[in-house]
Amino acid sequence: MSPNLCNDAHDCSLTTADNFLKGFLPSVFNAPDWAHTALFVSFDEGSTNTNGGGHVTMLVARPGLSGFTSATVHNHYGMLRTVEDTFGLGCLANSCTAAPLSEFMP
Repeated sequence: MSPNLCNDAHDCSLTTADNFLKGFLPSVFNAPDWAHTALFVSFDEGSTNTNGGGHVTMLVARPGLSGFTSATVHNHYGMLRTVEDTFGLGCLANSCTAAPLSEFMP
């Protein structure tokens, strides 16, 4: 599920986005499929243009992952590459050379 422009903090406050996540995330964590699921919450805009968009926050949640912080710089192409690899799909454009986020996977 993707939030709308208000729930993703683009057109509204961070409080609005936080309230969206507070309402949405419990449905993910309590779902029967949570035992074999990974959840990625990523923002798409940083405060600079460094590396094409600046430093953005990405949160990764999955059963068994706790307190892990990556020292690796990841990007949206790497997230796409992770999805492609997980489902055995071919890579698209820039994801072909991107490092997957495999350090977050079991």
